[in-house]
Amino acid sequence: MFILALLIGLYSYSIFFLGLAHQLFKPQLSVISILLLLFTVYISLSYRPVLLIKLFVNKLYRLNKIGTVFLFFLIAQLLINLIGSLGPELSFDALWYHLTLPKMWLSQGHLSFYPGSVFKYSAMPMLTEMLYLPALALGSEVLAKFIHYLFGILTLIVTFKLSRKYLSIHYSLLTITILSSNLVFSWLQITANIDLARTFFETLALYLFLDKKIYKSAVSLGLAASTKLLALGSLPIYWILAWRQKISFKYPIYYSLLTITILSPWLLRSYLVTGNPVYPFLSPLYTDTRISLNPTDLWTVFTRSADPVNPVYIISAPFILFFLIRQNRSRGVANLGIYTGLALFVWFITPRTGGGRFILPYLPALSVLTAITIYRLQDKYIQKILIFISLSLSLTSICYRLAANAKYIPVITRRQTKSDFLSLNLNYASGDYYDTENFLAANVPPGSLIYVAGINNLFYLNYPFLHHSVSVVPPPTSYLLLRPSQTAFSPPPGWVLVHTSPLSQTRVYAPSQP
Repeated sequence: MFILALLIGLYSYSIFFLGLAHQLFKPQLSVISILLLLFTVYISLSYRPVLLIKLFVNKLYRLNKIGTVFLFFLIAQLLINLIGSLGPELSFDALWYHLTLPKMWLSQGHLSFYPGSVFKYSAMPMLTEMLYLPALALGSEVLAKFIHYLFGILTLIVTFKLSRKYLSIHYSLLTITILSSNLVFSWLQITANIDLARTFFETLALYLFLDKKIYKSAVSLGLAASTKLLALGSLPIYWILAWRQKISFKYPIYYSLLTITILSPWLLRSYLVTGNPVYPFLSPLYTDTRISLNPTDLWTVFTRSADPVNPVYIISAPFILFFLIRQNRSRGVANLGIYTGLALFVWFITPRTGGGRFILPYLPALSVLTAITIYRLQDKYIQKILIFISLSLSLTSICYRLAANAKYIPVITRRQTKSDFLSLNLNYASGDYYDTENFLAANVPPGSLIYVAGINNLFYLNYPFLHHSVSVVPPPTSYLLLRPSQTAFSPPPGWVLVHTSPLSQTRVYAPSQP
């Protein structure tokens, strides 16, 4: 699994350096992608994949009834999530910058930094967005969504491997059934966000650390931080775990240096273009800095989060605490419990801007701990109740996601056009945009510059554009695209209103003819 993570990191950084060299074009991306594919096949053959598949299938045949039920629920959840991943993108953050920035970089052929509030994240580490570039070069955001879906699969695999250190295959399947039934997990699997990529790398870092592969763990955490800078918050956790295991003082230092080294190309780029290696953090543009130390927030994220988390964690919490405090447990399980507790503390002292998404990287460890606790319960009646609750919540998640993803079926099966789907399902009030009446495509010459104000989520705008947050003065040769309800900007004299869209709540202005 570490080899796969390393290949993903090398592929992403290859695209990153292409962008720095102003070589971000389809032929170059194709060459790198083909080389990676060939190398991956070569590496895979050395692991004798056919034999591994046969061994895995044989283990599945030996599953007992409850293990088969866990597997059935897991497969059902993944298939339903797959439906959503094959439809057009609707996620706010993906349409804001996870997909829009790569699309802009592709059109320019290099990585650019865009000043202003709308694209303030354009200098941040974006390992996963680099993977989306080849997908967008092929003209499909669906392929980018599928990449993120696969990171969900990889997260489940590494969580299963982590669980197998302590549990049978049956309870390991319970572990990943619990994890996959988190609504935040299932929702993210149908988006081109980055949180599942971070979760995969962070879970792999934990697995490798507990397996005493310290340097590989550091590389994995570096890849997690290159995906989302907040992953650096896990560094102190590993310092404490290293101290507890009485590891030589030099190893935490080496661990930190290796993690930062993996991240450093992104930090250096940010410093060179903004003067701040962690931009937009520590800058006036980053305003999400409020930290709440209200202990009820921890209860809220597990019960009423905007991105819902599986309630089984709260239900099992008293048993988990009792198990960690009173019962005999191995050093590995104790370290897992300490990691989980410290991870929740790290989440607690960071800004609450991500709902359940920001706690997701730590849910694999909590899922393993929950399954271990259920397995170790001496009261078999309570054990059966907790298993029943876990399956009931998994079934609830399956039904809910099926209802939510049903809207994608007509567009996937070509019974509905993509244009109609987007017109009906985008959230224009929150900043999404689509040329709903096809006015721009029919009346504005291809390649014309569009000056945009009052709209943030511009992935579906298929023209080069300049945003009002970057320049307050529109170029005289451009068209103006405004959402008046979201901006105080007014067209200067000399601009003529040529189109109004009641659905997207936008107006288009053209320069008046002399």
